Amino acid sequence: MAVCGSCGRENREGRKFCVGCGQSLVVALLRPSCGAPYQPDESFCGDCGAALAAAPAPTPATAAAAPIEAAVAERRLVTVLFADLVGFTTLSESRDPEEVRELLSRYFDTCRRLIGLYGGVVEKFIGDAVMAVWGTPVATEDDAERAVRTALDLVAAVQSLGQEAGIDGLLEATAHRFRARLAGDDPGADRHFTTSAAQLRSLELPFYLAVVQLEHGEWLTARGRPDDAQPLLAEARDTFERLEALPWLERVDVVAPGAAAEVGV
Repeated sequence: MAVCGSCGRENREGRKFCVGCGQSLVVALLRPSCGAPYQPDESFCGDCGAALAAAPAPTPATAAAAPIEAAVAERRLVTVLFADLVGFTTLSESRDPEEVRELLSRYFDTCRRLIGLYGGVVEKFIGDAVMAVWGTPVATEDDAERAVRTALDLVAAVQSLGQEAGIDGLLEATAHRFRARLAGDDPGADRHFTTSAAQLRSLELPFYLAVVQLEHGEWLTARGRPDDAQPLLAEARDTFERLEALPWLERVDVVAPGAAAEVGV
């Protein structure tokens, strides 16, 4: 009888494979010194009597492979921070491209540092915007607070960055413009438009000054003050004509058809 070295089952003489596990019963092992063949379950050589090194038991051919765990979907409550630069379009169109790239690189580095400091993960950068997330892969109880603190520090850092780059005036002018647009019927909108225009004029940015004047004129016209809007729209039209900004000229015509360019920049 031949005993299987894998499962221990006895097999009839002449069998080449075990009837219990299918493992080969013929193992091509040779004694190094005398060259005589031997089986894995033999301890001594039948030709020279030397001790045989134990061979590792072969793995049964029918052994089942370990099951692979399927991915499990998980629903999580996360906190997302989205921030972008106010006035970046204005800045990028009025500055050297290399200078803009350097400023963006510093801005991105600042975002990564602050977001990582509060345990967040940068999900992506989209132009001048950053999207970060808290709560994945590791969640904490104060993820929302961490995101808010990051946002506050990021606002302060961007203001400092703008001052270093000499663009704090531009950012401030843009901020006043947006405050005016958000004010609606609030009389404070008039003041914000005027402040933004004054800052843009001092920065010698006629196109963006004209945009603010147009928006201010639209605001005044919608509130029944066309006489106050006329000088602003006339100056804006003059600037857009010189710059051949046709879409903006069409927008002026919608507000005040036939407005004359009476005031120069």
